[in-house]
Amino acid sequence: MRKKSYMNLCIKAISGSLSEAEQDVLDKWLNESEGNKQEFEQLQNTWTSITYNLENSVPNVDLEWNKLHHRILNESKSTVHETKWYQALPNILFIPAYKPTIAIIALIFIIAVYFTQIKNEFSPVESVSTNPGEKKTIILSDGSSIILNYSSSIQYPEKFSEIREVKLSGEAFFSVSKNTKRFKVKTVNAIVSVLGTKFTIKTVENKTDVFVKEGKVNLNQLSSDITGVNLSTGQKSFVLDNMSPSKPEIVDSGEALGWLNNVLTFNHTSLHEIKAELERLYGITILIQKEELGNLTLTGSFKVDMPVDSTLDMVCLALDLKYEKLPGNYVLSTK
Repeated sequence: MRKKSYMNLCIKAISGSLSEAEQDVLDKWLNESEGNKQEFEQLQNTWTSITYNLENSVPNVDLEWNKLHHRILNESKSTVHETKWYQALPNILFIPAYKPTIAIIALIFIIAVYFTQIKNEFSPVESVSTNPGEKKTIILSDGSSIILNYSSSIQYPEKFSEIREVKLSGEAFFSVSKNTKRFKVKTVNAIVSVLGTKFTIKTVENKTDVFVKEGKVNLNQLSSDITGVNLSTGQKSFVLDNMSPSKPEIVDSGEALGWLNNVLTFNHTSLHEIKAELERLYGITILIQKEELGNLTLTGSFKVDMPVDSTLDMVCLALDLKYEKLPGNYVLSTK
């Protein structure tokens, strides 16, 4: 159901004309998020304030015009500050002589302005995902571009409003257009903030890695109030679980960006991490027979278009291991 349909249900609920079936639909929508409940409460409080004034005031035309004149003079001298239209509405409406008529007009006005407001504040959310071995390029409304790596997904608004924010699971390369508004990327446990730069983010389970190709990036733990770490060109950092970001270090761009050229590059990478990467690339399940084997490390490069058996042959040769292909998975073990 579209946003406007839910708002219609909110208005009918406030006016007392909601059917039982419609009430069930509205209740379900309200329970989906706190934001939905807040929107309904704000709209309800606004209407309550208006109807209260209508029922408890005696109209005095001269007095109301004097109040308006006084308010205009005061507001012209005061500092302009941003106020939601529905918060200011009860204070600027006149008390009418014909209550029923003005009540209908006020309600129509609320609906019209509210729909205009939410059109500007809310934008449909797009969701893009990739399959194993697949990459996609996405162009955002601000001109920024994203290359989404295999087995990854990203969510972003169809059109940015006051903030530029996306949510990533997996791996992606960002080329962010310069703008006065910060561009933010949220992962499962971290948040990256920039103004305009090029960088890559990779999330695997409870770890978020960030490498900066160009410009500056701020990396922070998702729920932290501290500043986080600032990364410059060629630097890398990561957030593990709910810990603070690691100390920035300079790394070879080929290692961090090799996947853009269809190359997997490992540098003293543990077999556990290699396993996770190959599972994402090929869409398979790999089992390590003994847990301690996951601590073995490997340095080397592999073409992502190689067959899975060829890649596992090379990994096992380098680590003196063997693998067995079983229905639904591969098992790595010692020779």
